[in-house]
Amino acid sequence: MTVKESVKALKQTDKALSEIGKELKPFILQLNDDDPAKKAEAQAVVALSVGTLRYMGARLNGKDEGRKPDDPLRQELNGMRKILVALQQKRKRQQNEEKEEEEASKMEEKSGPSLSSESQQAASVESPPKNAPTGKVIDKAASKRMVKAALGISGAAAVPDDKTAQRKRRRKS
Repeated sequence: MTVKESVKALKQTDKALSEIGKELKPFILQLNDDDPAKKAEAQAVVALSVGTLRYMGARLNGKDEGRKPDDPLRQELNGMRKILVALQQKRKRQQNEEKEEEEASKMEEKSGPSLSSESQQAASVESPPKNAPTGKVIDKAASKRMVKAALGISGAAAVPDDKTAQRKRRRKS
C-alpha cells in the first residue's frame, strides 16, 4: 500500500467519523425524552453507532475478525439493526394510525354523532363461556406474545397458550 492510498483511507475514515458525529447528535438529545419509543430508538441508534465505531477500530488495528459471520461484535450489530428497524416500523405505524384517527374524527364531525370507537369495542367484546375454568393458570407463552405485540410483530397471537397446548394433548390421548 502506498502512502497516498494510506492517506486516502485515513481521510475517508475521518470523514466517516465526522458524519457519525453529526448524525448522532439529535439522537443523543433524545435520550432524555419522556416518550419511551423515542428513547428506545435513540438508545438503539447510539448503541449501533458505538458498536460500529468499535468495529472500525478493530479493523484499523488490523483485526480482521469482523468478516466472519460468528464474530460476536458483528452479531451484536446485526441484532441492534433489527431492533432499530422494528422500532422505526412501529413509529411509522403509530403515525399512520394517528393520521387515520384524525381523518375519522374529521369525518365524524361532518357526518354527525355516531357510536364512539370505545362503545363499538365494548359491544364487540364477548363474555367468557359459562363453563370456563376459574382457577389461576400460569401462561408461560404470554411473555413471548407480549414482546411480539409490543414490537408490533405480526403473528403475536400465533404462539399457543397453555390451554391450547393442554387441549391438543388431551385430544391426542
